[in-house]
Amino acid sequence: DTIVNNGQSGGSSGGNVQYAPDPIVSGVKKTNGKSLYFEPDAHNVLVLGQDNSSGLMDTIMIISICDRLNTVQVASIARDAYVPYTRNVVDALYSKGYGNSVGIYKINAAAFIGNYVVNYQGGQFSNAGINFMCSVLSQLLPNSNCDIDEYIYMNEDGFLDIINVVGGLNVYVTEDIYNGNGDLVWTKGYHFMNARQ
Repeated sequence: DTIVNNGQSGGSSGGNVQYAPDPIVSGVKKTNGKSLYFEPDAHNVLVLGQDNSSGLMDTIMIISICDRLNTVQVASIARDAYVPYTRNVVDALYSKGYGNSVGIYKINAAAFIGNYVVNYQGGQFSNAGINFMCSVLSQLLPNSNCDIDEYIYMNEDGFLDIINVVGGLNVYVTEDIYNGNGDLVWTKGYHFMNARQ
């Protein structure tokens, strides 16, 4: 059963991907979603981070590891990306009272929809919401080879634990940041931060 119908073929083959250098991190190349392409023999891991307050997946990333090329690609999917669901999904949303909620059509709600609205039955994982999210992603990115092999799911506490386990992260602050009292908290530039920071 088709979950998404966006009417676009999009994508490109691996040899035609257009990259641009990251302006901040040397050696990192970026591409836009239309050019997203993972090698067919890569191992793709879906990384989901749940917002504790809403229960929605506000971090959605695909990490694609290709041993043959010795490469790692990371695609971050915007949590507010619109999902043009098919009529059967829209009807299910309306029948459960969610149809008029604009936010329900954002991709960060897909796992909720799969679990609690359509009770999605496809996919390889034991979680209907994760399977539905994988199906939506593969249909939104039809030529990317983003078949998901594994997934990692964590809430905000799990994310903080990972940062603490690795001892912190170098974070590039794009502009000076002030608190509510007008005090300077972080200056523009690189800072080593722990999980709390």
